[in-house]
Amino acid sequence: MTLLQRTREMIPGNQKKDKAKEKLALTRYRYEALDDSGNQVKGFELSESAGRAHLALLERGLSPTLIEEKRTLLQFEITKKKVPKKEVMNFTRQLAVFIRSGIPIMDALEVIVEEAQNKLMRQILLQMIEDLRAGDTFSVACSSHPEAFPNFYVGILESAELTGNLDDVLEQLAEYIDRDLKARAKISSALTYPMVVSVLAVVVIFILGIFVLPRFVVFFSQLHAKLPATTRALMSFSGFMANYWPFI
Repeated sequence: MTLLQRTREMIPGNQKKDKAKEKLALTRYRYEALDDSGNQVKGFELSESAGRAHLALLERGLSPTLIEEKRTLLQFEITKKKVPKKEVMNFTRQLAVFIRSGIPIMDALEVIVEEAQNKLMRQILLQMIEDLRAGDTFSVACSSHPEAFPNFYVGILESAELTGNLDDVLEQLAEYIDRDLKARAKISSALTYPMVVSVLAVVVIFILGIFVLPRFVVFFSQLHAKLPATTRALMSFSGFMANYWPFI
């Protein structure tokens, strides 16, 4: 800290301004937690970040299960951006390698943030570095960013920090996310073929009903032949399609 910065801190007016800024920086968070008896507790907590709110609840003997920012109507977001799971998987795997190599978390994050391609992920990592410098644990820093790290992720990290095997747990988390992404890709691939077939079937039915079957209606009407009930029903369906297809 320079002499000029120390002098500014000693000025009473500046101290008041700094305190005012701290008050303005507080955010209202809604939380759900469990007390020592296992009962659910709900309420609100004023804090600088979700991570700090998490620590404050732990100090009061509560185990948070949900912490989210209480937004006003002006702050409300219809769609909140989320970090792609693949980005979270790559980050988790990279961090596991760094920690296993003996590199401190802070140094590892500073390296990873320089290589981050996703803009939102980069912002989150920068904020996490600041939280770690402020004294937060890694799991608490992650808990401030539910758009990247879900509750189960943070909970597993908390357990890993207690047992001291963070690198192994991070690798397991990366493998879990990888398996989840592959499973989702398989489900999406399996659903694609039936959807394509269904769309093509609907298109064929429209073409037959609007362009092909009406010609048979004219042909059969000229023959004055008595048609089976199924054929008459099909002809009626064709007439309905030809007349009302714009409204279907």
